[in-house]
Amino acid sequence: MKLYRPTGQIELELVFASGMRAWPPRLVDQPIFYPVLNRTYAREIAAKWNTKSERLVGYVTTFEVDDELVTRYERKVVGNSTHEELWVPAEDLPQLNARLQGPIEVLDAYFGDGFRGHVLEKGPFAGLSADEQLEHLRANTYLVPRIVKDHPLAVFLHYARWVESSSDSLLCGEVADAWTRFGPNYKLPGGVEAA
Repeated sequence: MKLYRPTGQIELELVFASGMRAWPPRLVDQPIFYPVLNRTYAREIAAKWNTKSERLVGYVTTFEVDDELVTRYERKVVGNSTHEELWVPAEDLPQLNARLQGPIEVLDAYFGDGFRGHVLEKGPFAGLSADEQLEHLRANTYLVPRIVKDHPLAVFLHYARWVESSSDSLLCGEVADAWTRFGPNYKLPGGVEAA
């Protein structure tokens, strides 16, 4: 079954560190892991809630697990009929991760006012926001392969923003091409939406 999860930047960084193959353990005050059952609901949470908290960004992720596993967990409707969640106890998350069928993927990204993104401490992007990183790449296109090789997390987290805010589709194409050649073996984030 295909499930969706609205995800903030910090959680997505941990998913990225797993090779897009596992959800991080829940915190002590998070007894339940809540994937949702449709993209519409995931988009609503990512756009309305994630963009106003944490790092002012919400990503819609998707992943698949076998149907048999899904039947073990309670489905809850927490609003209107599209607000359907699967309630997975935190202690069962390792089992869910072991039953993922393929990688976790990012489908959509929503950016709130004041979004800065993953600000690096060193290298050509040191101290720059996601938007400033794009401008730096635009002025120094020769850096694209190096940035993809040396800072794949920043590229991954910001690519959807760069596509959204850039009138330079050629530059975004260069980034995508460099990702194919030098980046990790998973997809860059897909769709882009304004919050």
